[in-house]
Amino acid sequence: MMDEAGTATGFEGGREPLPAGDMALAAAQQRIAQLEAALHEAGRTIQALRESELRYREIFDGASDIILVLGLDGRRLAWSPAGERILGYSAGEIQAMSVREFSHLVVPEHRERVRRALRDKTEGGVVESHYEADFTARDGRRVTLEVNSRLLFRDGRPVAIQGILRDITNRKRIEQALRESEARYRDLFENANDIVYVHDFEGRFLSINRKVEQVLGYTPADAKHLTMTHIVTPEHRARALQSIADKRAGQVGATQYELDVIAKNGQRVTLEISSRLFYEHGVPVGVHGTARDVTKRRQMEKALRESEARYRTLFDSAQDVIYCHDLQGRVLDINPAAERLFGYRRDEARSINVVDLLLPESRPVALEAIKPLLDGTETTVRYEATLLARDGRRITLEMITWLVLENGTPVAFQGIGRDLTERRLSERALRESEERFRRIFDAAPLGIVLVSLTGQILRANRALCEWLDYAPEEVVGRQHTDFIPPEDMEEAMRLARRLLEDPKLSGFQAERRHLTKGGQVVWGRLTVVAVRNSDEPPQYLLGMIEDITQQRLLEEQVRHAQKMEAVGQLAAGIAHEFNNLLTVVAGYAGLLERRLAPTSVERSSPDLLHRYARDILTAVSRASVLTGQLLAFGRKQPQQLAPLNLNDLVLDAVRMLRPLLEPHITIVTDLSPDLGIVVADRQQLEQVLTNLAVNARDAMPKGGTLTLMTLNVWHEARPEMRSRATFRRKAVHDETMQMHPYVMLAVSDTGVGMSEEVRQRIFEPFFTTKPVGKGTGLGLSVVEGIIAQNKGFITVESEVGQGTTFRIFLPRGELL
Repeated sequence: MMDEAGTATGFEGGREPLPAGDMALAAAQQRIAQLEAALHEAGRTIQALRESELRYREIFDGASDIILVLGLDGRRLAWSPAGERILGYSAGEIQAMSVREFSHLVVPEHRERVRRALRDKTEGGVVESHYEADFTARDGRRVTLEVNSRLLFRDGRPVAIQGILRDITNRKRIEQALRESEARYRDLFENANDIVYVHDFEGRFLSINRKVEQVLGYTPADAKHLTMTHIVTPEHRARALQSIADKRAGQVGATQYELDVIAKNGQRVTLEISSRLFYEHGVPVGVHGTARDVTKRRQMEKALRESEARYRTLFDSAQDVIYCHDLQGRVLDINPAAERLFGYRRDEARSINVVDLLLPESRPVALEAIKPLLDGTETTVRYEATLLARDGRRITLEMITWLVLENGTPVAFQGIGRDLTERRLSERALRESEERFRRIFDAAPLGIVLVSLTGQILRANRALCEWLDYAPEEVVGRQHTDFIPPEDMEEAMRLARRLLEDPKLSGFQAERRHLTKGGQVVWGRLTVVAVRNSDEPPQYLLGMIEDITQQRLLEEQVRHAQKMEAVGQLAAGIAHEFNNLLTVVAGYAGLLERRLAPTSVERSSPDLLHRYARDILTAVSRASVLTGQLLAFGRKQPQQLAPLNLNDLVLDAVRMLRPLLEPHITIVTDLSPDLGIVVADRQQLEQVLTNLAVNARDAMPKGGTLTLMTLNVWHEARPEMRSRATFRRKAVHDETMQMHPYVMLAVSDTGVGMSEEVRQRIFEPFFTTKPVGKGTGLGLSVVEGIIAQNKGFITVESEVGQGTTFRIFLPRGELL
């Protein structure tokens, strides 16, 4: 050991040990030195502790956050002055509160959160925790505190909980406001009526709201893969890129322009763009903008421009007068038609008051007419007025006038005026014409009647009423069928229906029976026409009737005389023909009687007797043929009617006729492929063809050509005529007659022809130009009878040396 001076003590180093007293003194001195050092160190520690406590108190008292020390037994050990500033409670008030009172400083919904944090520390050993809770200040304010707490230990044991409570109420309020602002922005962004977008300087979309889907059909997800060059139309891309470049170069801040883009469905959409630079951290990174769909607006503007152009075109090119004048009558504008009609130029008219142009008698009419416009009871009015032109002419206008409003207030009158001057003159002329027509109508010697489309008599003149023995008031209003015999009703109605249904048919003629008031039958030649305007449906029927009662009586007498003459000719011809046949039969029968008599010395061979019998049968056969011809001539032969195509008949007849014709006669057929069907007796028509072919053969002794032709034609209905020849000579396309559909069969030869005198008589019974024994003269009479029996007719054209053509007309199926 060594003393304080460093002298070795004890027995070490060969020195002698100190005495025991000295040793105790040395030890005491050493202990004292140690205590003094310890006291000195403790003083320094106490001083440091005081300084630390001073600094802690400075921090505790000056802290902006609440510092709370809470004993594990629930006692509040410390409450910094910040607690009074933030919550309004002093340290004494806090320390005086019970645990329940102190816990009620926390709002009810956050108390469990605080309790859980305390349990975690006291029971779970959680040293530190961090959470937020709302407290109720003394003045009732709700204060949000951020709590950072930890356990305090002494000698390794937890003794208290220290908490730092930071007032974050304003921060929370700002954060909530920020969230609400962001929510409002997001809501505004997503629900904006316009497309809101951000794209970089290359045109790639960074964000875009869902309005893009409504306007262009692209979803926001689609837009992330698109650039402006994908959707902007080619002719507008340069404009879009230039706008980006100008903003990026700082030449412009915000721009507004229009672009045409292509929607997802390919349609072209016009967008009104408003854009500016988009910044992040003060650096421009792209373009932020809105795009409004103005397609409909542009279309409406275009339509408005076109409408205004059409209005101006209508205004300038209208044939009617278009005018505008103020409420006092001063002319504001007139169109070129008004300039031409009245002789005033537009600039001249603006110095005129329209009242000065009105004739005195028209002024009250015009003023009375426009009153409902000013009263608001009418929006437009119509009236007539007469005005004076510059040259003094009187012009009658039909006026249609309405008010011009500005912000709901009447400021002017506008209207259209149609020149009725010529119409009124025409109406006057028409009235005079109708008066002349009425006088002519009533004074006409022919019967004239107007019939409605329903058959009602609208008007009948004096001649018609006297002819039928009726008073005019007894005729008008009745049906026209009341004056027609029942048996003629069907034909009359058929002709009327045909006239009404066929727009190409202007009228028809017919001779018809009528009934007088006393029931007497009278005959009239009726001409009926449909009165119509251009191609419009008929308005009514006009009938003109000529009294032919006496003429019909004379014709009937002539026909009876001709019939008696024909009967006489027929009787003479029959007697002569049958006398010849009976002579043959009687002669051969006498020869047979003599040759076969038992006492006869003359015996004949069987061949001779057979020849006699054959000649008898031939005569009987000729008699049978003559009987058939007589039946056909008299139209008493029974018919077998059936639908028939004349082409088939002709082809079959050609095969049958070839053996009958001379080898040097050529048969030519010209058959219409779409020939209509007729209803007739096939056997009778075969007989007609045979008779005509045989006559043609006899007319071509040196050979020639027989032509058979079929064709669909239109022809007039067969009227009652006095002369068959006159009727047969009528042209097929005579448009003055009513036309009906027929099938025509023409039989033409290149033979010797006939003179006009012969042609006039060829259908007379027993008339023939053939030598005696070569014909009966009934052939063409039979032909005409058969054709008439089948509701047709026949015509003939012939000249000497030019051949002959017979044309047979049979009605098509729809006429039967």
